Parts: sequence; C-alpha cells; structure tokens
Amino acid sequence: MRISSRQVYDADPTTVVAMLCQKTFLEELGRRAGATGCAVEVAGYTTHVAMQLPPPEGLARFTGSRLAIRETVGWGDPAPDGSRHGTLRVDVEGLPVDLAGTAVVRREGPTTVVEYDGELIVRIPLVGRQVEQLAAPAITDAFDVQQQLGTEWLDALA
Repeated sequence: MRISSRQVYDADPTTVVAMLCQKTFLEELGRRAGATGCAVEVAGYTTHVAMQLPPPEGLARFTGSRLAIRETVGWGDPAPDGSRHGTLRVDVEGLPVDLAGTAVVRREGPTTVVEYDGELIVRIPLVGRQVEQLAAPAITDAFDVQQQLGTEWLDALA
C-alpha cells in the first residue's frame, strides 16, 4: 500500500534538515506520537528512532499490547540548491511488516517541502491487506504530528 506525506515549512532546507536530525526534536516527536518508550540515535544525517507505541485500534490482535517500531531516515548530501534526497525505512518488531521508501527535502518558493513516499508491505497470509489498511492511518497521523511539531519548532527559532 502506497504511503505518502507532504510537509511544508517556513524555513530553508538546511534549517529543516537540521531540525529533522536533531535528537531533542525526534524525542519530542516520539512523545507527541504517544510513545511509551523512545530511543533516538543520530549519526550525521541518519536518524534511528525506536519507539514502543500502543497499537492502532484493530491491530492489537496482531501486535499484542504494544507496537515496537524502528524508523530510519538517511539524508544524502545537499545539492547546490540545498535540496536532499534520502531513504526511509520503518520496521515493526516481531511482524513481517515494513515500509521502505524515499525522502526528499527541497525549496519551493519561500518554503521548504519535505516529501516521504513509500510502500507499506504486510506479509501475513490472508489478512495482510487488512492489516495494511489498519496501519496506514497511524503512519500518516505520525507524519501529521511531525508537520505540527516542526512548524512549532521552527516558529520558536524565529
């Protein structure tokens, strides 16, 4: 199942990538996403976020009482215009579920656009498609939380 997100920020690409790679930003993002546990590692322009979350409604029968995910985003070197291309990967502990895709940061007029695009795949016979449909809204909601937090974060810097 295709998952996409488009976020727009009132800052330049360098500032936006710095925010997205900041440990305190990612820890706050985990808190706002409802994580009961969150561990963040940042190595240059690659981030690893491991979170324990309550499962979305309808998924608890597959995941149990907690959903352990690991998200990795790796940003490539900046182009002359400040844009960057990267990779996105989300794995779910203990389940044959993953999201793999791309991440792009680019200037668009006076703003910076961040786009994530990936394929959510659930390899569970007979119910995989159903699990994808239950999980997709939780993933897009997490991107919405990132947009909201990012906007607040950048406003506080101004």
